[in-house]
Amino acid sequence: MVLDSWQIAEVGRKNDPAETSNCRLDAQWLNHVGARTKASIERGVDNVIVNRFGPLERAGHGFRDAILAAWETDTPLIIAVPEFEFKHWIWFSGGMTVRLDCSLDSVLGWWRSVSRTRPSEACARAHVCERYK
Repeated sequence: MVLDSWQIAEVGRKNDPAETSNCRLDAQWLNHVGARTKASIERGVDNVIVNRFGPLERAGHGFRDAILAAWETDTPLIIAVPEFEFKHWIWFSGGMTVRLDCSLDSVLGWWRSVSRTRPSEACARAHVCERYK
């Protein structure tokens, strides 16, 4: 979901319409969504959550430029990295990584340590879950 427009972004497509279980990423669409995400980051966001890092990003596509924009603007970034991609992520990020457990408490603790939003401002804004309902 692109939060500044509330658009649901479908990033996968079926290889064959007759098949129900075979899916692959649509690299062209993922590049488009990545470019839109980069533009949102450059306009200013509180944080960035990317649900993947993989071969497309390593090759300079997908969310690569959005990830770099987060670093360039000092925007906190949460990114899901599969275990088999972690060595590539360490190389890509130059080691600038805090590895979190996949738990809400772990993420919230990290967020409290990097957030630039004062608690009173955070309470005044609607949460994404409230908006999405």
